[in-house]
Amino acid sequence: MGKLYCVADISCNRRKEEIEKVGFFLRKNGWVKTENKAIADLVFFYTCGLSAAKVHEAESILAKLREGLKEDAEIIVGGCVPSTDKESLNNVFDGMTICPTDFSALNNIKGVRIKVSKDLEFLKGDLHIDLRARLSIMMGLMRLAFAMMKQYGIFAAIRRQVSKMMKRVPAVTSDEDYSLFVAKGCPRLCSYCAIRFATGELKSKPLDKIMREFKKALKSGKKKFELNADSVGDYGLDIGSNFGELMDAFGKVDKEFTIAILDLHPTMFLKYFDWVDRLCKQNKVHDIYIPIQSGNPRILDLMKRPCDIAKVKEKMIELKKYKNVSLQGCIIIGFPGETDEEFQDSIQFLKDIDYEDNYVHIYSDMPNTESSMMSDKNDKATMLRRYEKIKNSNIKFARNLTEREIEFGYNDNDVS
Repeated sequence: MGKLYCVADISCNRRKEEIEKVGFFLRKNGWVKTENKAIADLVFFYTCGLSAAKVHEAESILAKLREGLKEDAEIIVGGCVPSTDKESLNNVFDGMTICPTDFSALNNIKGVRIKVSKDLEFLKGDLHIDLRARLSIMMGLMRLAFAMMKQYGIFAAIRRQVSKMMKRVPAVTSDEDYSLFVAKGCPRLCSYCAIRFATGELKSKPLDKIMREFKKALKSGKKKFELNADSVGDYGLDIGSNFGELMDAFGKVDKEFTIAILDLHPTMFLKYFDWVDRLCKQNKVHDIYIPIQSGNPRILDLMKRPCDIAKVKEKMIELKKYKNVSLQGCIIIGFPGETDEEFQDSIQFLKDIDYEDNYVHIYSDMPNTESSMMSDKNDKATMLRRYEKIKNSNIKFARNLTEREIEFGYNDNDVS
């Protein structure tokens, strides 16, 4: 009988390429994707390990995923949680896990013949789909077709299936922007961050490979792109290149397009400002996301993100002259030791820049991070009071902020 898998995903865009590669691996081994978990033989759950709230969310979704599954269906948990908070995951899950630096457990899936290495490179087996894999895919498609007929009716099912088969979609896309993955891993040592435990060392893609993919997407009609990396400003430092060369490469392409520069560390923003500015001047940038995390120098030092924050503000205000460029920011409320006065520096920074959008996180301890072992922690009431203050400061918010606070168990009644 053909094998069916489905994907449940709450991870960020940085993990999308990995999800596509895992899907490619499964399809090469004869698996067929379905959106219906009730008929799936394998459920692949991709998590986000950014914060304690995200870990709790993953645990809750994992419990719901188990409901309605086939008796012999298997769940594989991927993404960052297996690395950032393995202990919490082990309390609710004892099955197979993979993480951004180790996919070798996929080789333990029953019936896998084309093997992969830890980093998803193929080790054994031909990449072509052999007769047994073709038969498995055919049987899987038949199972999927019968399930759809049962759920939607025969003619609706046929129309849906034909539409999916005929529609050609790029391997890695979002609703609007084409996600261009330029690097994986992070060399930074931010004291609060557990994601680096999951993503590992910096591994940049060769510039020529990035540009080939970029030009292919351009040729297919794509006009808007996201540059995705765990730390995009550190691109190339492991391969003898740098972020400036990447910016120059885009600037030399004489076509109509724009890019979003995501997760640019403030120090790298200053270092490569001239390159970014030139690309903005060419109308080739539509979005820049620079997570400052705090507007106060002492807190930035404690976060291990020291930078000339006044200079960052000056240069960001300079970019405001480009009306087509949207600026996004991010701060953390209640980092250990942060005073009300120091938090006010963050509010003032956001007001001065007047971002188009802001991501605001309430601090939470993550296992094995330096900040989790710091003393002088802010209590919930203090963090919630500051959260209310920033909400009442006419600062634009990103989506779902309130939901994130609810995940922590906070509500308006907790405010002191």
